[in-house]
Amino acid sequence: MSAIPYDKPGNNPPDHFFPSPFNGREMDDEGALPRTLIELKMCTLSATLRDKPEWWLKFTDSSIAAKWKTEALAQGFTEPQIDYIIAELADYSKLREDASGAEVSCFDKIWQSDSLIPAAVLAELKAAVRKLEEVPEEEKDWHPRSNGQVLDLVHPSLYPLVYNRSLAKPDLTPVAPPPPDRHHGSNFSERFAWLPTKFCISEDGTKAKALSYINNVHPTRHKDLVSVLERIVAAYVPLFNRVLTDQLGNNEGNFPLRVSDDYTYNEDSEAPAPKREKGESTDDWWQRYVVWDEARDINMSEAEAYVPGHLLKREQIYRVNGQTIQIIVKLANIILTPNSPTYDGGSWHVEGMKNEAIVASGIYYYDEQNISESRLAFRQGVRGPENYHQSDSVGARKVWGLASNDQLVQDLGQVVISSSRSTVLMPSQHRVAPFELIDKSQPGHRKILALFLVNPTHKIPSTSIIAPQQANWIAEAVLDAASDSEGHLSKLRASCLTACSSRLTAIL
Repeated sequence: MSAIPYDKPGNNPPDHFFPSPFNGREMDDEGALPRTLIELKMCTLSATLRDKPEWWLKFTDSSIAAKWKTEALAQGFTEPQIDYIIAELADYSKLREDASGAEVSCFDKIWQSDSLIPAAVLAELKAAVRKLEEVPEEEKDWHPRSNGQVLDLVHPSLYPLVYNRSLAKPDLTPVAPPPPDRHHGSNFSERFAWLPTKFCISEDGTKAKALSYINNVHPTRHKDLVSVLERIVAAYVPLFNRVLTDQLGNNEGNFPLRVSDDYTYNEDSEAPAPKREKGESTDDWWQRYVVWDEARDINMSEAEAYVPGHLLKREQIYRVNGQTIQIIVKLANIILTPNSPTYDGGSWHVEGMKNEAIVASGIYYYDEQNISESRLAFRQGVRGPENYHQSDSVGARKVWGLASNDQLVQDLGQVVISSSRSTVLMPSQHRVAPFELIDKSQPGHRKILALFLVNPTHKIPSTSIIAPQQANWIAEAVLDAASDSEGHLSKLRASCLTACSSRLTAIL
């Protein structure tokens, strides 16, 4: 059982706030607090230890902990840094939940589980998805610019909401785009939006019911897929609760710096700054100054002793239990062949755009075959360092890894992608690292299900009010209704029905 009551009954805080990855990237005073390179290195070591099988048992064995310490010392860590990391493991183990397997992933606010989805549900998912895979070649939707390697089975960019055109219930008026704000820019689409599905979550968080159709999943032909997706959404509730709780503004102070970012220069042992000599050009003097500046020694604070319980503090808890949430579903296969044996990896991206308001992404790698190890890497936008010395670009790069005139982003770490691993991440940037076929003479694949959670406090138009945008779906429904001898449509002539169906594309 987790030491934090993520799943206990209680009211969500009235002043909750979930950050957007699109806000403030042009502002130095917005974004996450940057971490020192020393701390990021410590987090990487901690994640490596917590990726070991049954790490929550092993760290309590003094002989194993001593072995880890010896190995870390050989990698250049200091003794206080290692002591901090190992002491911190006790609280990481208390955050872990046996029932769902939920545990902190490679960095704060990112969660994962290797046992979230029961084997029976996984088998049903594979069987249901097979119907989407086994279609004629001309009907397959290969992702643009993927070199014929990424097969989109369910993609929210197909048949999305079209602003000022798609009609919404109850009065069937076109949906207007949200009003602009100062952060719109290229991160906001005034033409399209992904369509989420409303899911009603039970009070105990163990059941989820889709209240309308899932975009690009036919409600009757793929009824079995809808059913299994409901169970998977329910299984993700513990991870969603944890990621949302950790993003609450009032909990921000509970993720303190592991190492102080105060720094000084060792002025006693360094030569004075070079002065421009008589007759020396400005360029030559500047080159000498840069060499001197780069060679200066920086003094950083050492890691202090970890305070037990620090990782466990949460001022507020957010739960989706008992709520109706909005989920955007995506299914894709990465397929490699002997003629195309290597996947070059993805680009850095966040899911959706600002108008889709995605606050958490549940990614489930549910099947793989003949594929080498790969990793999912994370980074996030940060604000300018608070203890940055004015005009000290060298210090900013050495302490935080932030270079002048470069993007204000920091790498957070990466997790190994393995079959059946479920990961839920905050709205940070991420990308899939390259991988390849193990046996180059045989094909291989990796299959992914993604559940994008829309900000629960910021509802967007969903499939509950927007009819399916697929004209052929509606045409089929009209013809099916007309075949009912007791229905009103049965009285219309076939030619009239065909004419009406042919005009559907123009109004969707």
